[in-house]
Amino acid sequence: RLTTALAERYPEARFVGIEKRLLPYLLARLHTRSLPQVQILRADFYNHPYREATHLFTYLYSGAMNALYPKLLKELPSGAVLLSLDFSFIEKEPEKTLEINAPDSRGRRLLRYVF
Repeated sequence: RLTTALAERYPEARFVGIEKRLLPYLLARLHTRSLPQVQILRADFYNHPYREATHLFTYLYSGAMNALYPKLLKELPSGAVLLSLDFSFIEKEPEKTLEINAPDSRGRRLLRYVF
């Protein structure tokens, strides 16, 4: 939902979604089929290169966030922004935390990290 909303609001931007599981991958492809600037990959985010990423959004449990952290630290360009819904890193403090009070939201807080 977020990728679709952002792609509709920022049609000049390019969005890449990564999903390893088949059903969520297919659903994401279905929901973004009319948005040419959105590419959904069926891939493992631990093996995806992040050197060109400027902004990332994650909804990963804490274990996955912390396993991904060394790769992000090594590969992300300086100034890259990562927004995480609900889950934080152990080794990095968020620059900002936004509490979400929307009844239809899947998460309760949005954490902003700058690398």
